[in-house]
This record gives sequence, C-alpha cells and structure tokens, in this order.
Amino acid sequence: MWNLFTNLTKGKDRFVSLMISLVVLLLLYPVMIELGMMRIYGLVLSVELIMATYSIGQTKRHLWIAVSLCLPALALHIVTFAHPTRWTMVMADSAVMLFLGYVIVVVYRAVLSESSFTEDNVAGAISVYLLIGIFWSIVYSIVASLQPDSFSSYRIDEVGGMVRYAGGADFLYFSFVTLATLGYGDISPKTPLAQTAAWVEGVVGQLFIAITIASLVAMKVADYQIKARQQKDTEDPD
Repeated sequence: MWNLFTNLTKGKDRFVSLMISLVVLLLLYPVMIELGMMRIYGLVLSVELIMATYSIGQTKRHLWIAVSLCLPALALHIVTFAHPTRWTMVMADSAVMLFLGYVIVVVYRAVLSESSFTEDNVAGAISVYLLIGIFWSIVYSIVASLQPDSFSSYRIDEVGGMVRYAGGADFLYFSFVTLATLGYGDISPKTPLAQTAAWVEGVVGQLFIAITIASLVAMKVADYQIKARQQKDTEDPD
C-alpha cells in the first residue's frame, strides 16, 4: 500500500500539479464564500497540501510532520465552529499558519535544490508565491481577531461616504494585492501591527521574486554550460 502511494505521489510534474490545484482552489474561493462552504474549502486545501508536501519531500518524515501540523489545525477549526470565540479563532488560525509555513519551506527548498532548469521548477516557484499569499491572509486574520479595527474597507453608497470594516473574506484579496504591491487602497491597515504585517509581506514578495528569478537563471545558465561542454566533447573527443 505504501509503495502504491509512493508511486502515485512521485512524479516529474509534481510542481505543475500543485500549481494547477492551487490556482483552481483560489478561483473557487469566491464561489465557496457565496455558497457558505468555506469549512469544506479549508478541509480540501489541507488534504491537498499534505499530499503535495509528501510528493515534494518524497519521505515519510515530511508526511508525518505535515499530518501532525494539519490535524491540530482541523481540530481547532472544529472547536471554533462549535464555540466561536476570539481566542479559539486565533488558535485555529495560528495552527493553520504553522502548517502553511512548513509547506512553503518544503516546497521552496525542493525548488532551489534542483540542479537543472525545468518548467516544473517554474511551476514550483509559482506555487510558493501563491502559498505565501494564502499564508499572509491567515496572518491578517489573526491580527484582525486580536485587534478587530485593524483593517477598514471604504465604499461609497448612494447617500454618501460609508466606512465598512474588512472581514475574513477580504483578507485573501488584500494579501495578494499587498504581495503584488498593487496598492488599490480599498482595504487599509489601520493599526501599527496591521501596517507592519502589510509592509513585511510587500518586502517578502519583492525578495522572493528577486531571489527566485536569480536562482532559476543560474540553473538555466548552468544547464547551458553543461550542454555546451558536452557538445564540445562530442565534436572534439581528443
């Protein structure tokens, strides 16, 4: 059974599969909000990330660590559903944040440890970028739970100006807007803690792009040099 599971989760296009599944899940996010199925959405995402972590790590150790981090997160979310309080929400979100952080580390290490440039590496880097956006949305959720007035979203109604405080459904949107440094301004951090989290995410996003592009370019150059050396040896065996 374990060998069958190993064969199914070890593939040369494992990063491509992860990227596609993350894109699909993110696109389904607004649909799940409208249908009120966010807890099912979170469960599916957790299961997928466990499988992805093992697929990339290719060891039992990575699988068990991922499971040990995910199960408390799921349990705390069940507790939060039964007894929704500020502190149960903070604990549940913190557990999810730790789990996502581990997945990000495993995926990114796998991308950077590759010795040659492939399209799969590019897909892996994109997957990490998407995971960082999801991770930071959890950070904002924790900040908002600790300080309910940390974020505000401004909308104009037919009568005049209206201030509406941002909620959980807004944090994923705000996270990716901040990560990409778009800065629309429709949702704004209002407290020092929220402002710090926002600018740190912006810096992380820029550093990630710079480091990742440099690493992928280095892989591409190394591949080119190896192929050129092999071609030279073939043409001039002496």
